[in-house]
Amino acid sequence: MDMVSHMTSQEPSINPYQAPTTMVDASADETYQPSFLALNGRIGRLRYMAYQMANYFAVMLPFSLLSGVLGRSWGPFMAGLIMIVGAVCMVITSLLITRRRCHDIGWNGWTCLLALVPLINLIYLFIPGSSGKNQYGLPPKKNSIGVILMACVMPAILLVGVIAAIAIPAYKDYVKLSQPVQLPLVGQ
Repeated sequence: MDMVSHMTSQEPSINPYQAPTTMVDASADETYQPSFLALNGRIGRLRYMAYQMANYFAVMLPFSLLSGVLGRSWGPFMAGLIMIVGAVCMVITSLLITRRRCHDIGWNGWTCLLALVPLINLIYLFIPGSSGKNQYGLPPKKNSIGVILMACVMPAILLVGVIAAIAIPAYKDYVKLSQPVQLPLVGQ
């Protein structure tokens, strides 16, 4: 009996209904919902691709239509000028989107100028962002279905463009070779 009372006196009392005493970091789950037109904040890789594709459609499509319509009445010089203005607007908005991607990686916003260098600009698609909060803010929320679908449009358009660049000239050669040849008649 003495042994039983000795063992129970050394055991700590554990109450299964007691509130937890450990500190939980509430900031670990904090995220924010990025918007397309924001100048600050962070965006991940898929959102970066989706925003760049949306930027292309939002900027270049209207300028292309305007160039086509006004180019007929004002001439090719004005159409080209309108397209140059559209291209400059697209580069500026693209750099603003890339700046937010740099913030997600933890880089200074000025490193977005690397996007102007061909092939080096692909680093923004492959380098993952910071997993938690960094000096530029909270991580963005998970991507929505719309963001994922829009990001998938970019590689699909690239693939269709490459296939068309290969297939169209080959088809023209095929059509040219398949035309019936008119041979002169011997008696004429």
